[in-house]
Amino acid sequence: MQNCGAGGQGGDRAMLRLKRKYNNNAALVEDERQLESIVIGNGVAFEKKAGEIVDESRIDKRFVIDSEEIMPKFLSLMQEVPANHLLLVDKIVLNAEKNLKVQFDEGIYIALADHIHYAIARARQRIFLRNIMTGDIRRFYPAIYEEALRAMKEIEYAEGLEFPEDEAAYIALHFINAMNPEHDIEFITLYTVIAAEIMKIVEGHFQVKIDVNSLGLARFETHIKFLVKRMMSSADAQKPLDADFIYEQVTKSYPDSFACALRVAAFLENDYHMKMHRDEIVYLIIHIQRVVFC
Repeated sequence: MQNCGAGGQGGDRAMLRLKRKYNNNAALVEDERQLESIVIGNGVAFEKKAGEIVDESRIDKRFVIDSEEIMPKFLSLMQEVPANHLLLVDKIVLNAEKNLKVQFDEGIYIALADHIHYAIARARQRIFLRNIMTGDIRRFYPAIYEEALRAMKEIEYAEGLEFPEDEAAYIALHFINAMNPEHDIEFITLYTVIAAEIMKIVEGHFQVKIDVNSLGLARFETHIKFLVKRMMSSADAQKPLDADFIYEQVTKSYPDSFACALRVAAFLENDYHMKMHRDEIVYLIIHIQRVVFC
């Protein structure tokens, strides 16, 4: 993915035509070479129809998607995540790459934007999910954790919210994952086997076939990846003060997904001696609900 900044890439004033409008501030466009890109800006697609030329002076950010695998997921994301959240993620990613002196895998834009969008939605309902890896992340990845804290403060300022430090740990996990897209063989093997079996459990429980190219599946796989990492690290959970309230609220709201999550938990404990904590079951319920019904 190329981040072309405002008004085009490196002074390139190629004529951009609207291909798909997501809202007044975000659109899919195409240049003369039929190269597709995402543009974001105040009123960039206002009163525009497909085929019409986009006013480049209104473009704040332009993303050129190089990967055929990433493009459909990014387009799906555009339908759910508002433009201001994408711009916020873009700022966070660019600052993190600069401060940490790294180049993230391009998939971070999708994973982090999706996570932050729903973290903001939960925060407005005063629902905060415990991250039992917070202590380990703070200890083993201090620079990444500090950058994640800065990112969290950026979100708080932009949205007028306050998050617990667990949210910074979730952001740090996305940074770490994007810095290390290729994991060691042991992790890849274990994760692949476990993820495949969990998908069988979910599809069998609900009698559905989940689209392998869907954004929902990408979210779910990211969550399973983090879950396996935690279990391989043998990190101990500390019970959050509101754990019982959140657990009761989520399990009552989504009884079918709760039953499915318990089947997954039983599989992990019986086959891999990996015990899920209550807060992990809560998060799994939410992801099952989204991958099946959203």
